Amino acid sequence: MSMGYRRLRVGDFRVIFRENAAEIEILDIAHAAESTIETRTMTKAHIFRTPGGEELVVMAREEYDTLQDAAVAAARIRDLAEGREELLTSVEVEALLKAPTPLAFWRKKRRLTQTVLANDVGVSQNFLSDVERGKAIGDVVLYAKLARRLGISIEDLVPDDERQA
Repeated sequence: MSMGYRRLRVGDFRVIFRENAAEIEILDIAHAAESTIETRTMTKAHIFRTPGGEELVVMAREEYDTLQDAAVAAARIRDLAEGREELLTSVEVEALLKAPTPLAFWRKKRRLTQTVLANDVGVSQNFLSDVERGKAIGDVVLYAKLARRLGISIEDLVPDDERQA
Protein backbone atom coordinates (compact mmCIF):
# COMPACT_ATOMS: atom_id res chain seq x y z
CA MET A 1 0.00 0.00 0.00
CA SER A 2 1.45 3.39 -0.95
CA MET A 3 2.40 6.12 1.43
CA GLY A 4 -0.44 8.37 2.61
CA TYR A 5 -3.11 5.71 2.41
CA ARG A 6 -4.90 4.64 5.56
CA ARG A 7 -7.10 1.73 6.51
CA LEU A 8 -10.18 1.80 8.69
CA ARG A 9 -12.56 -0.91 9.77
CA VAL A 10 -16.23 0.12 9.82
CA GLY A 11 -18.42 -2.73 11.01
CA ASP A 12 -17.77 -5.65 8.67
CA PHE A 13 -16.07 -3.50 6.05
CA ARG A 14 -12.60 -2.17 5.54
CA VAL A 15 -12.09 1.23 4.03
CA ILE A 16 -8.88 2.38 2.36
CA PHE A 17 -8.64 6.13 2.14
CA ARG A 18 -6.35 9.09 1.81
CA GLU A 19 -6.92 12.36 3.63
CA ASN A 20 -5.73 15.92 3.47
CA ALA A 21 -6.73 19.05 5.40
CA ALA A 22 -9.94 19.55 3.41
CA GLU A 23 -11.35 16.09 2.73
CA ILE A 24 -10.99 12.36 2.92
CA GLU A 25 -11.02 10.42 -0.34
CA ILE A 26 -12.22 6.82 -0.21
CA LEU A 27 -10.18 4.61 -2.50
CA ASP A 28 -11.71 1.23 -1.72
CA ILE A 29 -14.47 -0.29 0.38
CA ALA A 30 -14.50 -4.07 0.80
CA HIS A 31 -15.87 -6.71 3.14
CA ALA A 32 -13.32 -7.26 5.87
CA ALA A 33 -14.03 -10.93 6.50
CA GLU A 34 -11.14 -12.59 8.28
CA SER A 35 -8.77 -9.66 7.87
CA THR A 36 -7.27 -7.73 10.72
CA ILE A 37 -7.58 -4.03 10.02
CA GLU A 38 -6.77 -1.33 12.53
CA THR A 39 -9.72 0.54 14.01
CA ARG A 40 -9.79 4.32 14.16
CA THR A 41 -12.11 6.26 16.46
CA MET A 42 -13.64 9.36 14.92
CA THR A 43 -14.32 12.31 17.17
CA LYS A 44 -15.47 14.88 14.61
CA ALA A 45 -17.36 14.90 11.34
CA HIS A 46 -15.36 13.58 8.40
CA ILE A 47 -16.16 14.00 4.74
CA PHE A 48 -15.46 11.02 2.49
CA ARG A 49 -15.52 10.98 -1.28
CA THR A 50 -16.45 7.64 -2.84
CA PRO A 51 -14.81 6.42 -6.05
CA GLY A 52 -18.01 7.57 -7.81
CA GLY A 53 -17.59 11.11 -6.48
CA GLU A 54 -20.40 11.03 -3.89
CA GLU A 55 -19.59 12.84 -0.66
CA LEU A 56 -20.45 11.07 2.58
CA VAL A 57 -20.26 12.51 6.10
CA VAL A 58 -19.45 10.41 9.17
CA MET A 59 -19.93 11.84 12.65
CA ALA A 60 -20.61 10.73 16.19
CA ARG A 61 -24.24 9.74 16.86
CA GLU A 62 -24.55 12.37 19.60
CA GLU A 63 -23.41 15.07 17.17
CA TYR A 64 -25.86 13.77 14.55
CA ASP A 65 -28.76 13.81 17.04
CA THR A 66 -27.88 17.36 18.08
CA LEU A 67 -27.80 18.42 14.44
CA GLN A 68 -31.20 16.77 13.81
CA ASP A 69 -32.72 18.53 16.84
CA ALA A 70 -31.37 21.87 15.64
CA ALA A 71 -32.84 21.30 12.16
CA VAL A 72 -36.28 20.50 13.61
CA ALA A 73 -36.14 23.57 15.87
CA ALA A 74 -35.12 25.79 12.94
CA ALA A 75 -37.99 24.46 10.81
CA ARG A 76 -40.47 25.13 13.63
CA ILE A 77 -39.17 28.67 14.09
CA ARG A 78 -39.41 29.28 10.33
CA ASP A 79 -42.97 27.90 10.26
CA LEU A 80 -43.95 30.16 13.16
CA ALA A 81 -42.36 33.21 11.52
CA GLU A 82 -44.10 32.49 8.21
CA GLY A 83 -47.48 31.85 9.85
CA ARG A 84 -47.68 28.14 8.95
CA GLU A 85 -47.58 27.13 12.61
CA GLU A 86 -49.26 28.77 15.56
CA LEU A 87 -48.88 28.56 19.29
CA LEU A 88 -51.75 28.43 21.74
CA THR A 89 -51.77 30.41 24.95
CA SER A 90 -52.39 28.58 28.23
CA VAL A 91 -55.95 29.98 28.21
CA GLU A 92 -56.49 28.60 24.71
CA VAL A 93 -55.09 25.20 25.69
CA GLU A 94 -57.52 25.12 28.60
CA ALA A 95 -60.39 26.05 26.26
CA LEU A 96 -59.32 23.32 23.81
CA LEU A 97 -59.31 20.74 26.59
CA LYS A 98 -62.75 21.85 27.80
CA ALA A 99 -64.34 21.95 24.33
CA PRO A 100 -66.59 19.00 23.44
CA THR A 101 -64.39 18.40 20.36
CA PRO A 102 -61.35 20.08 18.83
CA LEU A 103 -63.61 21.21 15.96
CA ALA A 104 -65.72 23.30 18.37
CA PHE A 105 -62.60 24.98 19.75
CA TRP A 106 -61.04 25.74 16.36
CA ARG A 107 -64.26 27.11 14.87
CA LYS A 108 -64.68 29.49 17.80
CA LYS A 109 -60.98 30.45 17.72
CA ARG A 110 -61.36 31.40 14.04
CA ARG A 111 -64.49 33.40 14.97
CA LEU A 112 -66.74 31.55 12.56
CA THR A 113 -70.38 30.72 13.13
CA GLN A 114 -71.58 27.18 12.59
CA THR A 115 -73.72 28.43 9.69
CA VAL A 116 -70.79 30.06 7.88
CA LEU A 117 -68.46 27.09 8.40
CA ALA A 118 -71.18 24.60 7.40
CA ASN A 119 -71.86 26.53 4.17
CA ASP A 120 -68.13 26.77 3.43
CA VAL A 121 -67.64 22.99 3.67
CA GLY A 122 -70.99 21.96 2.14
CA VAL A 123 -72.89 20.46 5.08
CA SER A 124 -75.94 21.55 7.05
CA GLN A 125 -75.56 23.62 10.19
CA ASN A 126 -77.41 20.90 12.14
CA PHE A 127 -74.95 18.22 11.01
CA LEU A 128 -71.95 20.44 11.81
CA SER A 129 -73.44 21.06 15.26
CA ASP A 130 -73.75 17.30 15.81
CA VAL A 131 -70.12 16.78 14.71
CA GLU A 132 -68.95 19.56 17.05
CA ARG A 133 -70.76 17.97 19.99
CA GLY A 134 -69.41 14.51 19.18
CA LYS A 135 -72.89 13.20 18.31
CA ALA A 136 -72.03 12.56 14.66
CA ILE A 137 -68.87 11.67 12.77
CA GLY A 138 -68.09 13.00 9.34
CA ASP A 139 -66.06 11.28 6.65
CA VAL A 140 -62.42 12.02 5.92
CA VAL A 141 -63.35 14.35 3.05
CA LEU A 142 -65.37 16.52 5.45
CA TYR A 143 -62.51 16.66 7.95
CA ALA A 144 -60.10 17.60 5.15
CA LYS A 145 -62.40 20.46 4.11
CA LEU A 146 -62.82 21.59 7.72
CA ALA A 147 -59.07 21.50 8.34
CA ARG A 148 -58.33 23.44 5.16
CA ARG A 149 -60.99 26.08 5.98
CA LEU A 150 -59.77 26.42 9.58
CA GLY A 151 -56.10 26.52 8.56
CA ILE A 152 -55.09 23.48 10.62
CA SER A 153 -54.15 19.85 9.99
CA ILE A 154 -56.68 17.03 10.06
CA GLU A 155 -54.83 15.67 13.10
CA ASP A 156 -55.79 18.84 14.98
CA LEU A 157 -59.46 17.87 14.57
CA VAL A 158 -59.13 14.33 15.92
CA PRO A 159 -60.67 14.10 19.40
CA ASP A 160 -58.57 12.72 22.23
CA ASP A 161 -60.11 9.32 23.03
CA GLU A 162 -59.41 9.63 26.76
CA ARG A 163 -61.12 13.02 26.92
CA GLN A 164 -64.17 11.73 25.03
CA ALA A 165 -64.57 8.60 27.18
